[in-house]
This record gives sequence, C-alpha cells and structure tokens, in this order.
Amino acid sequence: MISNIKKKLMSLAEIIHLRIFGYGMSPMMRDFLGHLSWSFFGIFISSIFLFFGSVLIGRFLGPTEYGKYNLVLAISNIAMVIIFFGFDTTAVKFISESSDKEKQNRYMSNSLWAIVISGPTIIMLSFLLCGFISKIINTDSQLVLTAFLFAFVVAVKTLLDSFIKAFHKFKYQSFVKIIESLIFFSTVLYLFLSNEEHNYFYFLIPTLLASLVVIFLYGRILSGKLRKWNKAQFLHSKKYLKITLAVSFIGIFIGTMDRLFIAKYLGIRELGIYSAYLMSSTIIIGQLILALINVFFPMINKVKNKKAIISKVDKFMIVLFIPLITFVASLSFFVLKLFGSQYDINWFYILAVSLISFLQILTTFYGAITSSSVALFRLTSRIYYFKPIFIIILYLFAYAFSQFGLICVFFVMICSYVYDIWNTKFAFKTITTK
Repeated sequence: MISNIKKKLMSLAEIIHLRIFGYGMSPMMRDFLGHLSWSFFGIFISSIFLFFGSVLIGRFLGPTEYGKYNLVLAISNIAMVIIFFGFDTTAVKFISESSDKEKQNRYMSNSLWAIVISGPTIIMLSFLLCGFISKIINTDSQLVLTAFLFAFVVAVKTLLDSFIKAFHKFKYQSFVKIIESLIFFSTVLYLFLSNEEHNYFYFLIPTLLASLVVIFLYGRILSGKLRKWNKAQFLHSKKYLKITLAVSFIGIFIGTMDRLFIAKYLGIRELGIYSAYLMSSTIIIGQLILALINVFFPMINKVKNKKAIISKVDKFMIVLFIPLITFVASLSFFVLKLFGSQYDINWFYILAVSLISFLQILTTFYGAITSSSVALFRLTSRIYYFKPIFIIILYLFAYAFSQFGLICVFFVMICSYVYDIWNTKFAFKTITTK
C-alpha cells in the first residue's frame, strides 16, 4: 500500500515538475524525492506531537514564563555553536562527499571527539561567566547555567542526527524522530496535567529526556564506526572548518539577537508573545525545512552544476509564494487561538511571520547550495562577515523606535533574510562571470 501511494505521488511530482520547468525529472531529482518521502513521513508524524506539545507549554506557562523558556533556548543555541566549533556542518559535507567508508568513519569520529572535549569545557566556563552573562542580557544566573547544561545534551543529539543524515539513513532517522516527538509530547502532557507550578524549568525536561533517548538509539547504530582521532583527516577539513566556524558564529549572533534584544529592552513578557508568533508559523514550516535540507544538502554535494539547482529553486519559490503566505497566515491564526487569550491576535505580526517563513525556506535552500561548493562558500562568507554590522545598525534603529515594540524586530528579521538572498545572488553572478 505504501509503495503504491509512493508511486502515485512520484507520478504527480513528475507532472508538476514538467509543468513548472518544461522538462522531466533527472535521476538525481527522483533520488532526492525518494529519500525525501521518508523524511516527510517522520517529520509529518513527529510535527503533530511537537505542535500540540509546544502549544501546551505556551498555554500553560503564559507569556512571561514562556519568554524565559525561549530565552533558555536562545542562549543554548549560542552555546551549541561554541560546542560544535564548526564540526557539525563540516562532518556532513565530508562524509557525504567521500566514497571511502573508513574516511567517513574518521570524519565522524573527529567531530564526535571534538564535542566530547569542548562540551564539558564550555560548561565549566559557564559556571565562571554566568554572572557576567546574566547582567548583559538582564536575566538571572540560574537561567544561564540551565541553558548551557541544556545545550550540551541537545548538541550531542544534534551531532549524531547529522551523522545519520550524512550516512543517508533516512528511514531509520524518520522512525527515531517519531519516537523523540512521542516522548516529548507524553512528558509535556504529564507535566501539564500533574504540575501546578508555572515554571519554565520543568518544561525543559521533555526535550532533555527525548534527546537522551535519541542519543542512545543513534549511538547503537554509530558505535561501530567510532575511530581514534585522525590528524590527517582533521587537516584536510581544516580550511572548510575555519569558514564554517566563523559563519556559524555570525549566524547564531544574528539568529538569537532578536530574542536577546527583546528580553533586554522590551521585556520578558514581550519575548513570550514574540516567541508564540514565531512558533505559530515555524512549528510546521521549520519541520518542513528540516525534512528538505535533511536530504537536499547531502545530495547536492555530488552535483557540479549549482547554477541549474538555484535556478530551479527560484522558479519553484515564485510559484509557491502566494499559496505559502496564505497557508502560513491561516496556520498562525489558528495556532495563536490555541495558545489562549493571553496572546492577543495582531494581523500585522501574522503577516510578518508568514513572510519570514517564506524567506526562511528560500535562504535555507540557498545556504545549502552555497555550502556544497567551496568557491561559493568562501565568497558568500566574505560578504557575510559584514552582516553583523548591518544587523547592529538595524537594531540601533529598532532601539531608537522601540516604542513601536515588536514591529521593529520583525522588520529587522525580514531585512536580515533579504541580505542573505542578495549575498547568494551576488556570489553566483560573480563566479559565473569570471
């Protein structure tokens, strides 16, 4: 039955592809959609449980505690970049590119050993610096320490997940994601029904518990591939690693600046409301992006003609623009109603997050394409280094006009994605005209 449904969907995809692009699908595209079906299966099932679990958290905690919950996630994202040190993206690239199984195992092992060393080191440093960090972002030391401890567990899970993706074990990955989401939802539901204290800390437990189970399940598959640290493999990936680390730091700085800015200057309650609006769109769109990139990035590493891929992405996104904006806006309105009366409906915010979702999908595709080419990655990285200056200037304006509240932050977010689109287009034009 499943195979018949898959065949019918593949035939439908062939017709759509022919209508949009004017020619049939290539073998690479068929392979991509074949793997994608497993990713979508896992993502579709897991997103249902993640959706209801996340709504229960926001509804139970209310804007203020939900703001603290999301501040922990923001700080932990920064901590994870420091813990990863660029090894997460680098491992996927070199494992996907290599056809030598022993080399693949060495790339994987190098990344894992690096995290084992960096993780505890970063946690120890957080004990020393938590007071300083808490003053900068206007929060308490306990929240900062919680975020760093939380980050280490999630970082290990995320790294192992990237290995599974790089080894193209999409079927196994999809089932693990379903198990992860089930554990998350059931734990959230238990806390929702049994816990009377509205404290953000308790609702970090579901993610931690689910992450530990995933680490165990992935560890069983990957343990046989573990090798000693290999200096030759490290030196081979060193140049790419440097660029990845720099880009990751800039990316996470920009990606968390919105929440840190809101927490410090607009208040923790506003952060809770802002997070609810973002979650109302990204709970589905974020999972969709994860499914697409899960298969897309490992596969395009082997494709030489990047220009053809980006042209295909552009055509597809133009067709998708109005339907996607309409779908996300409707979804966001529905989700915010589920959050409860504490979260007011603002149609400007809804339209803003809908546009952000569209831009997020487009820039994620662009980022995967540029990351798969060393020449493109270097050029976009050079331009990308100027982005923090651009974002800081925008946030200075946001601070000056902070009386307009979250509108200013949404505007900065949209400008940030537009900058990334321009960066990719400029890089492609520069390389193709040489």
